[in-house]
Amino acid sequence: MFKMMGSIKQWSWVLLIGLLLGGLAWWMAHKPFPPKPQADQTYRASSKNLLPWPNLPPLLRSEELLLGESLTEGAYTLSLTNLGYPAPISLVGAEAETTLYLPVNPGLEAEALDLLLAALPEARGVLEVLAAERPLLQAPLPAKTLRVPLKGVPAENGFLTLTLRVRFPAEDLCAAQRLYRLRLLPESRLHLSGRPTPPKTLAEFFPPYLERVVLYLPDPPPPEAAQATLWLAGFLARTYPGRVPELDLEPYPPRWPPASPFTRYVVWLEEIGAQVQGFALLLGDLAEAARLFLAQPGLREAPFPGEATQTLTLKAPEELGPRVSLAQLGHGPKRVEGYGTLTAAYTFALADLGPDHLPLGLRLRAVHSPVEPKRGYAELLLNGVAFYTAPLEGTVLDLYTPLPSRLLERNNTLEVRFHYAPPEGRCTYGALPFTATLDPGSYLVLGRGELLSGLDAFPQALLPQFWVYLEPLDRFKLQLAARLVQALQETTRTPLRPEVASDPHPRPLLALGGPGLP
Repeated sequence: MFKMMGSIKQWSWVLLIGLLLGGLAWWMAHKPFPPKPQADQTYRASSKNLLPWPNLPPLLRSEELLLGESLTEGAYTLSLTNLGYPAPISLVGAEAETTLYLPVNPGLEAEALDLLLAALPEARGVLEVLAAERPLLQAPLPAKTLRVPLKGVPAENGFLTLTLRVRFPAEDLCAAQRLYRLRLLPESRLHLSGRPTPPKTLAEFFPPYLERVVLYLPDPPPPEAAQATLWLAGFLARTYPGRVPELDLEPYPPRWPPASPFTRYVVWLEEIGAQVQGFALLLGDLAEAARLFLAQPGLREAPFPGEATQTLTLKAPEELGPRVSLAQLGHGPKRVEGYGTLTAAYTFALADLGPDHLPLGLRLRAVHSPVEPKRGYAELLLNGVAFYTAPLEGTVLDLYTPLPSRLLERNNTLEVRFHYAPPEGRCTYGALPFTATLDPGSYLVLGRGELLSGLDAFPQALLPQFWVYLEPLDRFKLQLAARLVQALQETTRTPLRPEVASDPHPRPLLALGGPGLP
């Protein structure tokens, strides 16, 4: 039996119970397991590295303790879907570009990137791939597959940054905006080679790319271990957005499984604090767990400058209230260039705004190229529905508009569209295109409001903190709770704070147990 209790109407909880618990149960029964590692990826520790505590589980006293210096040399292939790009990436118009941030774990080196492309057969052009403005590949289009050599291209802070630029010769650039579209498919593959090296410090324990985390703990787990598990679940979802590792809770095995380059092991051991042993993290202190899993993620995100330093003059009294900038929501400066219709999109969840907050209005600022009167306008859409238009004049767009509450959803997409027609229809090379850069200091104005109903209220209804009650507290129910926390955290940038409850009375509450639950 599964219950969640709070201020939402009872029927919403019943619906949530059925959908979430049923989906979690099906997932656990059918979840895919990662492929077995090759035999040459197993390594053993010498007896001199064995841990000194005599009361440890059998695997930690074993001669086969997973503490080796590194895995053996190997070759690894990861798709763009694995790396956080699950949908095709589109390059639109006569000239377009996109940037890929590809994680590379310590000890590995990128060998090549196999691009799988889709475009119209008559779309003839050139694709260029660069790293730090250094050309790696120039190839004619159309092409279905291209291999980009990456040997010797360095990764910075664990990521390889590649820029893809496409150019199609077109006399009418306005028509090219509608006709030319190159898609980079998520089945494209990154090839890596090398010898994955284990972390040496706690700060290095979680690598840029991770597929699976195995947590070994007793059954029933002590409350401190349960608490650390829920914090770990949220940490993984925040640290690896779009590519969240699988989290499995397992009993102490008689011996370690074969090592895998993209798997980490966490072992709960009372009263040892926290320390790294090879690819394993030995953890037994709740304060150390909080320090590791409640801090902000340490992995690098896509870089962008901070918020604009210019102070915007208020346009509406509501702007005196709380607000959140587009930069705080994870969006850097966005630039559009071309002719016809140009779009910049921003995504945000209501939970990103904090508890009980809803967006009341939008202050948007952009600097653009000079536009003659009646040659262009800006259009705002929320979740696909247009709600505001304004003419483009001069070189600055600076507006405030209320956001229609009827269009709000749990997860939202705000689109800024620029519609531009060049003077006298001069859509040819040599004619100046329209360019606009949207200020990441633009912001949403916030206010108090009633939460959405039913499932759309989550996870915002659980902010700033919620409690988890397990009856009885066992590894299976803890696994369900961890999966749910992970799924909820994936929907928002706001860190969730689940706390294990000793009784079913705190609110809001996530409760899992038998028919005896109140």
